[in-house]
Amino acid sequence: MPRRFFKRVLPDPIKIQNASYMRRFKSFAGNRQLWTTKRRNVVWGLAIGLFIGFQPIIPHVLLAIVLSIWLKANIPMAVASALLNNPITLVPMYYLGYKVGCAILNVPAFAMTEDASKLDFMKELLTIHLQPLLFGCFVTGLFFALVCSVGLNEFWKWNVLRRRKRRIFNAAESARLRQDNLEKDQNA
Repeated sequence: MPRRFFKRVLPDPIKIQNASYMRRFKSFAGNRQLWTTKRRNVVWGLAIGLFIGFQPIIPHVLLAIVLSIWLKANIPMAVASALLNNPITLVPMYYLGYKVGCAILNVPAFAMTEDASKLDFMKELLTIHLQPLLFGCFVTGLFFALVCSVGLNEFWKWNVLRRRKRRIFNAAESARLRQDNLEKDQNA
C-alpha cells in the first residue's frame, strides 16, 4: 500500500524528466534511483525534506534537491516534505526552534525593553538570539526528521508484513477449501 500510494501521489518521473526546465539537468534526471518509490529512497527523501524545512535558510527546495541527489533519495518526497515550511508554518517552526535552542543553550528568551533603540534591538538579536535560533532549528529539524522517517519506515514494514500474512492466510485457506472439495467429491 505505501508504495502504491506514493506512486499515485508523487509526480510521474518521465513527465518531469521530459519537461523543458529539466533539459539542463539531464545528467542526474535520468537516474532512476532518485525517482523510485522504494522504501529506503522515500524514507530518506522524507528525512532530508523535513530536516531542511526546519532550517532558517532561504533555498529549502534547492537544498533538498541537492541533498537528495547526493544521498540518492527520492527527490519528489524531499521537495514535498521541504515545502512543509511555508508562510503559515514558518513562524511556529522557527519559534519552536528558538525555544528549544534557548532551553538547550540556557539562554534567556527574548525580551524587548521599551527604552531600547532599533540599533540596540538588532545588535542584541544578532549577537545573543541568533545562536539559539540556529541551534534549536538544527535540533528540531533533526528530531522531526528522525521521528517521521522512523515512523514511516516502521509503518511501511508493518504494512508489507500485514499484506504478506494476509496473502499467506488466503493461500492456506484456499488450499484447505480445495482439499475439502476433493474430499467431498471422493465421498460422493
